Amino acid sequence: MACAGPRTPLLATMNPLKHLDVLGTIMVLAVGFGWAKPVPVNPYALRSGPKAGMATVAVAGPLSNLALAILAAIPLRLGVIESTSIFSSGLLDFFIPTMPQLFFTFIWLNVILLVFNLLPIAPLDGFKVLLGFLPYPASEAFRKSEPFGPLILLLLVFLPTGLTTLLSSITNWIVGILI
Repeated sequence: MACAGPRTPLLATMNPLKHLDVLGTIMVLAVGFGWAKPVPVNPYALRSGPKAGMATVAVAGPLSNLALAILAAIPLRLGVIESTSIFSSGLLDFFIPTMPQLFFTFIWLNVILLVFNLLPIAPLDGFKVLLGFLPYPASEAFRKSEPFGPLILLLLVFLPTGLTTLLSSITNWIVGILI
C-alpha cells in the first residue's frame, strides 16, 4: 500500500507531545485508558483502493495486538515460563508481580484491545473494517452513524448494557486458546 499520510508535518515527528489528544490524555488520567491523535491516511493513495485499503489499514492495529499476544503466549505454552503461578498468591504478588503474571497481563491487555477495537462503532477500527466489507448503499448508510459513534461508545462503556460481559467472554475465550 502506498500512502503519504504519516509524512504530514503534524505527525512526522518523534516528539510524543505532538501525538497526544487532549481528551484522550484526560481519559487516561481519569479512567485508565485513552487514545492518541489518529494518523492521517489518504485513502486514495492506497493500492487496493480507498474502501478496501482503509479496511486493511484499520485492521492492522488489532492484528498487531493479536500478534503481540501470540508472541507473549509462546513462552507460556512451551513451558519456558511456568504458567501455574499466573494467579496471585498473596499481597506481595500484587506489588511485585511474577514473570508469568506480567506475561499473562500483557496477553490479556492485547486481547482486550483487539476485541474492543474491532467493535463496529466509530471511532474504533472495527467501524472502518466493516465499512470496507459493506456494499455501497449499506456502507454509505452506515457511514452516516459515524458522528454519533463516540456518544454511542461512551454509553455502551459506562451504562450497564452487557457489553462488558460480552467483551469479557470473548477475551477470556481467546486468552484461553493462547495459554
